[in-house]
Amino acid sequence: MAKIKFLTDSASDITEELEKKLDIQIMNFKVAMGDDSYTSRIDFDNEKFYKMLDDFDGIPVTSQITAFEYQETFEKLYSEGYTDVINTTINSKGSATYNNAVMAAEEFYSAHPESKGKFTIYNIDGESYTGAYGYAVIQGAMKATKDVPAADIVAFM
Repeated sequence: MAKIKFLTDSASDITEELEKKLDIQIMNFKVAMGDDSYTSRIDFDNEKFYKMLDDFDGIPVTSQITAFEYQETFEKLYSEGYTDVINTTINSKGSATYNNAVMAAEEFYSAHPESKGKFTIYNIDGESYTGAYGYAVIQGAMKATKDVPAADIVAFM
């Protein structure tokens, strides 16, 4: 039986309620404002972020989710018995996050050739920002609760 894990990043704007209800794993972006560094969803929520923006005289800088972070996540999910990971990222034209996920998947398969056919990583470029791709993740996760196969969910997304 398939065991599917949905993975996305914090820019998807998926609520904590839906994250828990649909068992979606969210990887958090780091944000720097001057000399201060924060982690989304840990150090601030959306409401607090807008307040921080009002108080900051500058433009915040975000950092991508690294290939190393993805490698660690893929390793963990594989060891937990997942058969499929459907990872949807922020737009690849505005962030290297998607490319890092693709690179991490390639490295994972190089390190674990035995996983081929047993553990499939689907990396999807969200081609958008915020809730636009978060909505697709939510819809995909809802399909998974109805035992829709991972490949069919990816085709839908």
